[in-house]
Amino acid sequence: MIDHPICRRYFVPAEIVLVVEHGVGLGKDMLIGAIHQFLRDHPKLNLEFDGERILDFPSSPPFALVFATVNGIETACKDDSELDKSDEIVLATIRSLNEEFTKLAYRFDAETALKMDYQLKRPVFAKDFGPGRPLPRRGMRFAAASPNWLMGGAQTQKITGGPSAKPQGVPDPNIQGYSHTFSRPQELTGIRPQGERESQMVEVAILDTAPSVKLIAAAQSNTLWQSHQILRDLGIISGSSSNPLEIIYWDARFENFQNEYSILEQDYQMPDHGLFAAGIVRTIAPHAHLRLIQVLNDYGVGTLETIGAGLQMLANERRNPSMAPLVINMSLVFSMPLDVTQEFDGRRLDLSGQDTVLLMYGLERMCGELDQSNAVLVAAAGNDRDGTNYPQPPARYPAAFPTVTGVGAIDTAGQDAAYSNIADNPYVPDGMRAIGGDLAPAQPGVAEPLANVNNGIVGVYIGPLPTGTNTSGWARWAGTSFAAPVVSAAIANIFEERADPEDPVTRQMIHDAVELIRQG
Repeated sequence: MIDHPICRRYFVPAEIVLVVEHGVGLGKDMLIGAIHQFLRDHPKLNLEFDGERILDFPSSPPFALVFATVNGIETACKDDSELDKSDEIVLATIRSLNEEFTKLAYRFDAETALKMDYQLKRPVFAKDFGPGRPLPRRGMRFAAASPNWLMGGAQTQKITGGPSAKPQGVPDPNIQGYSHTFSRPQELTGIRPQGERESQMVEVAILDTAPSVKLIAAAQSNTLWQSHQILRDLGIISGSSSNPLEIIYWDARFENFQNEYSILEQDYQMPDHGLFAAGIVRTIAPHAHLRLIQVLNDYGVGTLETIGAGLQMLANERRNPSMAPLVINMSLVFSMPLDVTQEFDGRRLDLSGQDTVLLMYGLERMCGELDQSNAVLVAAAGNDRDGTNYPQPPARYPAAFPTVTGVGAIDTAGQDAAYSNIADNPYVPDGMRAIGGDLAPAQPGVAEPLANVNNGIVGVYIGPLPTGTNTSGWARWAGTSFAAPVVSAAIANIFEERADPEDPVTRQMIHDAVELIRQG
């Protein structure tokens, strides 16, 4: 547990993200110079940009996410009244920027600026190539501003979201009577087009938490776990897999974020969250190459910047047309409110007057970039429902984007899970439902929900459990986080069979098949 004063956060304090579209001929140095000039021209914004925190994507047109800081704002966690004041300043700055970008459409015309030393003299911001018009090769336009949203869930500093329930340990090291395998409906195999004899390589990238090297070493040295089937299949037990899980840890610049945020009502370390998801994918799609890319800290929290870094790495790789088909699993949600005046544990964030589309534009552009590069994106819908007597809330982002397949959870009886949001945007009914595990019955004196010890999803868990001692390397968990990898694995199977998961007939087949998948 993080030992700090409790502050309920929706986004990183005092930070603003600028989404910048630019021409293919505009180099990074000139892009940085133009941003610096824009901020010098607008001193009242009081923004600072260090020239380092920028994520550039090779789209058409290319775009970049630029991370800036609002000067003079107290970022330390004190109390919610101080937090309200600082957030109001950030949101007011964002609203002002988006109004200016929309109405005045400031654009940097580098072709003109090249005639002068743009580092020393004022570059030209032209207004004659606004939204919808092609950019010059060295042109640039500001598209949107947003907070640096938190994701996963945030108290320190806490956010909304996260798993539906705390995991429960499975006591038997040999998991006798606790099958971790999933049924694999016939619809997911045997559909290879006639004449195609060989399957193709498929990659599943899991953007999530990642167990530390130290935690993995402890698992490898545990003599009771040497026959652990998923640990062997994933290669966590050294030398036991021909197709080991590849783990990519986040950049050192995010290390100071490791212990800064946790999830409201789920305040425990969960570095196994991503490994648990990877184990689900491996049991359903055993031949897929799996990569676990760290974008969340050990408490299950990340930012628009940390997930952006993971998506940028994948987007850069997709520039190679010979890359294998890719499925991206995102068992995470962003903490942007579900409506413009949502309360978060008694604290309200008022987004009235804001263009909410622009507030998520950066994430939407990143997802769209991968969608256009032979990748399928899958995301958990969220765990905001408070029991079967209540309606399902709408899917959170990124599941609600049209370029992302949102996944809701069903319980072992095949009904919408008591915690699950709607699978996807209800106006774009493209989502899917899959088994996500059941919750334990409510217990007197226990405020935080627990996974059901009999009907939670069984998966690999090598770290300390928040509910007891981890003796087996297995746990039961519940949430849309664990329904999403079921769908990701099913889509990987379709790719492996050389079928097109975006074909309407095939997609309906996947939709029907994943609802039938059960564990055991």
